[in-house]
Order: sequence, then structure tokens, then C-alpha cells
Amino acid sequence: MRVVVARPERPLIWLDTSVFIKITRAESKRPDGNDGKMAKALGDLVKQLVRDRKVLCIESDQSREVSGRQKVGEVTRLIDQMSRGVRIRSKIELEERQIWHAMKAYLRDENIIGLGVLDFFNTNPDEHVERISRQGFWVSISNRGENQYDTLNSLFVASKRSVTEGFERIRQQNLVNGVKFEAQVGIEKKGFLLGQLESLREWKSEIEKPSPDLFKVWSKQPPIFRYSRMWSQLGGELKELLNFFELDHFLSLPCNHISHTLIADLVTDPQRVVQSGDMMDVNHIAAILPIATWVFTDKDVAARVRRRRLAESWNSRVFSSSTFKELYSILEDL
Repeated sequence: MRVVVARPERPLIWLDTSVFIKITRAESKRPDGNDGKMAKALGDLVKQLVRDRKVLCIESDQSREVSGRQKVGEVTRLIDQMSRGVRIRSKIELEERQIWHAMKAYLRDENIIGLGVLDFFNTNPDEHVERISRQGFWVSISNRGENQYDTLNSLFVASKRSVTEGFERIRQQNLVNGVKFEAQVGIEKKGFLLGQLESLREWKSEIEKPSPDLFKVWSKQPPIFRYSRMWSQLGGELKELLNFFELDHFLSLPCNHISHTLIADLVTDPQRVVQSGDMMDVNHIAAILPIATWVFTDKDVAARVRRRRLAESWNSRVFSSSTFKELYSILEDL
């Protein structure tokens, strides 16, 4: 099974959220040592390349990662300034669009799944940037007050802590039981279908109560319902749907292949404890790696991607502070 991704005309770069935070601190005369200087230099170069329309800098729902301590307004304005509104679709949108194409290919007995630019972005990024350049301005609708961000982040941090603790428990169990990377990948591949069935079981349990919570019944409908509708619209028989989620057409999608690989690497690492930002890193990389020309992230993430040869799989290149000079040289030569 082969997945083919069509990219925008201009090369795309994605910067880790920590880079935007360090650039903001450096511009406010609060640099984070050499890392801050490095981030500032990279930021200045990328800004110029974006202005010259040589590069697109993409955002992937990164504002949620900025806490109130880090001057939310400054960081989000910087992200908007550098991305110019070029924002990748949400995780759910990406997954659903990729699954739609996989279903269509499977039902047509095709061995190539094609993903277009609009499967990753709401509008064509090249056309979006050209339009902004002509009008001379753009309007950001993502900028919210710091108090609102503080409220949202308190919920986000609590959820992230729970997820982190759960994956760390799995890592500890894997160490005790001797579960290795390859075996964990197999477990991850089965996780989607098991999760769908568990979600369906919980929903069914709620509606069978004498007095069900109608809000829960409405708001927590299992995703399998949406996938069933997609499957039926494409002409598939519902009795075959669950089997589809175990096939290469589904498992080879970037949203699955990259996530399964990185999570398996995290929870079979014999030394490194799962940290609070790890799952968000997995979501970011799974979203942007298939479409980005260059990715600049932290050393741990870059090491995992290199170790599992994910960048080569999706024709991308991943850099960190240890390979900063190489990336900077590439960008300078554009």
C-alpha cells in the first residue's frame, strides 16, 4: 500500500512551539542563552523568507501549548505573523479526510491512496499567501485574551497530565513484561478499533440507563457512527467496516503510521520517562511530517523520528538544535 501526498508549490517549514516562545523571549530582551539566540536567528531568517514568498511557515494548533506565564498574546501574535494564517487542519479533520480516501481506495480495489493539499489545509496555502500579499494585511481570529487562555489551559493541562500518567504506566508495565518496540507497534495498530468498540459500549451503557444524561448521549456519540456514514456513502457494506480498520489501507495512513510508531517508541523506551508534552508532540508530528519540507523540533522528538526513519518515509527532513547549522544553511541558500 502506498500513500501519495501532494504538497504546495512552496516548501513548508514547521517550528516547534518552544521555538516561538524562545523567539518571543529573545525579542523582549529575555533570551534563553544559546538556545534563545539560535531560535531568534532562525526566526529572523524564516520571517524574511516568508516575506519574500520563498517559504511557507505552518502552524498546527500550537496556541494551546502556551501557558499564561509566557505572555500568550505575544507568542500567538508571533505565530500568526510567521504563519500568516497558514494553519493545518485539526487532528480530527485530518484523520477523517485521510480515512475517507483510504475507504474509497479500498472499496475501489486501489493500492494507492492520494492525499491532496486541501486534505491538510482549509485553503490552498500558496493562494492564501498570494492573496494576503496583494491586500497587504490579514485578520487573525485566533487571538484571545490571556484570562480566557488561562481557563482553557487549566483544562488542557489537567487532561494532558492524565494522558501522560497513563502512558507512563504502560511504559513501566512494558519494562516489567519485556515488551519490545515491534510488539508494541502491533498493539498500537489494534488500539483504534478497540477504542471505537469501548466508546460504543460506554455510549450504549448511557442510553440504557433509566434516566440517561441526554447531553452525554448527544455529545459523546462514538466516532464509529461517523465512519459508518462515510463507509455507507462510499458504497461499503457495514458488516465489512470493522475489518477495514485492521487493513493496510487504514494502518498505512500517516495519521496512523506515524502515531503508532512514535507512541510505541515512547512506551518501550527503557530509560526516558514519558513527559507532559510527548503526546502533543506525537500529534504535531503525525499531522505535519507528511506535508512539511523541514521540521525543527526538540532533540528527543528528532531522535525518535530519525531512529524509526519516519522522515524518509514521508520525504521530509527533521532538525533540532544539534543540527541547527545544517538547516540554517539550507534556508540561507534559498
